[in-house]
Amino acid sequence: MPEYTTGSKVRNENSESSRASGAPQPFGHRKGAGAPVRRAFIERTDDSPSPLSLLLSGANASRGGGGRGGRLRVALVITLIWQLAKSPHTTIRPARYWAVLLKLEDPDRAGSRAIRSTLLEIERRGFIRTEERGPGKVPEIILRDESLRGVDYKLPYLQAIEEGAAGSTSYFRVPETFWSSGLCTDLSGAGLAMYLIAMSRAGWGNDPSFWLSPTLFRKEYGLGESTRKKGLKELVDRGVLTHELRSIDRNGESGHRRFVRSVYTIVSDYRAAGATEPLPPSPKEQPTLEELLTFFHAHSKES
Repeated sequence: MPEYTTGSKVRNENSESSRASGAPQPFGHRKGAGAPVRRAFIERTDDSPSPLSLLLSGANASRGGGGRGGRLRVALVITLIWQLAKSPHTTIRPARYWAVLLKLEDPDRAGSRAIRSTLLEIERRGFIRTEERGPGKVPEIILRDESLRGVDYKLPYLQAIEEGAAGSTSYFRVPETFWSSGLCTDLSGAGLAMYLIAMSRAGWGNDPSFWLSPTLFRKEYGLGESTRKKGLKELVDRGVLTHELRSIDRNGESGHRRFVRSVYTIVSDYRAAGATEPLPPSPKEQPTLEELLTFFHAHSKES
């Protein structure tokens, strides 16, 4: 795999590398669009780990909230999707550009080294591929499908149109506040994982609230319970989510004080603006088996 240079040797080569040598100006023609991310990136198939879980995990791990390396891998992949969503989904921007955009410390040296190392790792894991462009030149980065289908990137809504009614492609948007507010740098691996899951479940559409039972979380995302708890707490503390305990009865109605459910709501400033993708119909909100067992166990003690 190629070495990623800082780009000082290619500043005058063309307009893109010239812009990349200075501070990033990422909100230009894509202002307000955010990053379109396939739900297959965060959801797992059968018992296989999701691409998100694979990014967070170390080389010898299969799941978890990830350390600093995992957090940077996920943040960089999401940032590449955001910046390269416009065809042809490629770039020759140097490491410094991405270090500044992700607000890494010392972007000229340590930050650029971290980006170069991370680019090599996400290439090894199948999220990008590169092509050499000659001695002293930054290699071209080609974005790959983030669901790890083994193909080059295509906008998810274009893929959905091609698939037609029989297709299964679904996506959500990561809003630009992820970068402008500093979440891209401040969140831990667990916080970042739960942020993406929150955006997928309630980041756009009419309802900004969601809830996650432990069983559903493990089944759908394949991440540990500690990741769920730590990540949600971090998002509440950061002001991205609010949390309330909401009571429902066995028919899914509120106000009867039968079952207590933890409900999270995404603060409006952190939701995607202007989203138009219709949400899939959701089943009537009813207690889960876990909630029923907890309820009956509690009342058996009282009797």
